Amino acid sequence: MNEADSASTSSSRMIILNEKYQRTFDRMRKRLELSKEIRNKKRQEYHKYKALGYRKWSALSMGKEIHGLKYKPKVEKKLKQEYVAVRNKVYGVRKELKKFTERHGLEFQEPNSDSD
Repeated sequence: MNEADSASTSSSRMIILNEKYQRTFDRMRKRLELSKEIRNKKRQEYHKYKALGYRKWSALSMGKEIHGLKYKPKVEKKLKQEYVAVRNKVYGVRKELKKFTERHGLEFQEPNSDSD
């Protein structure tokens, strides 16, 4: 075998995980994807509620009162706490997956293009 042949085989070589590690890897990727979906929903919910608070504040500063606008600062605080908790969970799961891939000689790639 000459050098050209060995170079081509080394570049096309794939790392194959055994069945146990492959299941673990798939489970971790799925958990990251689900955590990201939940994070996006919580972020959207929090930002919508925060916008509602700004609209109420803006209307009150102009001397208007909007009837039917149910804004409570405690709810906004709770939504923010939930969002931050989920955001931290995504960070932790991503870190675990990254560590797993490095440990097994794989290249870390995000499951989808959504990043922080």
